[in-house]
Amino acid sequence: MRSRLSVKMRQRRAPKRLGIRAVAVGALVLLSPVSAGAVDIAVCGGSHGYAYFPEIGILQDDPNTGKWVTDGISDGRITLATTAENELDILFGDASGGVYSAANEGARVILIDRSDDKLAVLAVYPQGAIETYTFYQSASGPEVLWSSNKFNALIPKMAAYRASCRFLYLE
Repeated sequence: MRSRLSVKMRQRRAPKRLGIRAVAVGALVLLSPVSAGAVDIAVCGGSHGYAYFPEIGILQDDPNTGKWVTDGISDGRITLATTAENELDILFGDASGGVYSAANEGARVILIDRSDDKLAVLAVYPQGAIETYTFYQSASGPEVLWSSNKFNALIPKMAAYRASCRFLYLE
């Protein structure tokens, strides 16, 4: 009498070969900066604001240093998410289409404050930068006010921005 296991083993079919599309999609999932199980808390669009470049280093003779100038990333995207490990992460999309993860860049993303109408986080990068993000559920719709202080960069920069959000989950 044959065991059920041996019958099932004989009934198995040879695995199908994966097409190039399946391999490419699998590679993108594995290389994605977002972990499986990540949950988006906020999804925001392009940022507009101002930047200040101090008159030091390689830019000291540039006419735009030493004053606030209009700055922004009109085609950018900011996403606040939790990872599969329940850690916070900021995903930043730029005009080139690239997506960068604060956590993958070595930043610690820390919850600073949370209420019914706002959520504030701090991203501290070991390379010498600090970013603050405050997501608001304002009367005109969800938005994020954020700042960036790159104090240990080749080109130091302090900037403040605002972006509208398509989605903000505060519960």
